[in-house]
Amino acid sequence: MKRFATTLLASTAAIGAILASAPSASAESNTTTYSGCRGTLSRSVPITSAGGTVLSRVQIWEYGSARLSEVCVKNVHVGSTVGKSLWTMVSIGSLYDRGDYSQYAGAIRTSGDWNGSYDIHVGGANPANPDRDYYCRKVDGRIGDRWAPNIWLCYVFNSR
Repeated sequence: MKRFATTLLASTAAIGAILASAPSASAESNTTTYSGCRGTLSRSVPITSAGGTVLSRVQIWEYGSARLSEVCVKNVHVGSTVGKSLWTMVSIGSLYDRGDYSQYAGAIRTSGDWNGSYDIHVGGANPANPDRDYYCRKVDGRIGDRWAPNIWLCYVFNSR
């Protein structure tokens, strides 16, 4: 019995050491995230503090052409927020990445017929126009308790 108890204690200590050394996830995502975005930076929308200081920037990148194009979004810390673990989130439509980050949230890529046929609208309500087959996806960004203004990626359905 003594040998069994000693073995059990040693096994429990070993399992505890493994669990203690495992990294703890502080993020939640429902899409594959990447360290960076490919292509060209199309727009950078600041998220500011109540006093007007820029805390982060929601970046929108485009890559490729026609139906092989993609849009990528990322929320990047700026200035004094770089290196500080803060609740940071970015989303495009229903895809998101959020958690306690010290550099950025994202990058999230979504493919489709974006290149050359879309507009970025900042502010206001959804500018979609069903009479013109105009479709918009919302991009959101947040750092701490501050949100980006409404950002809409809009495109016209093409029958190519």
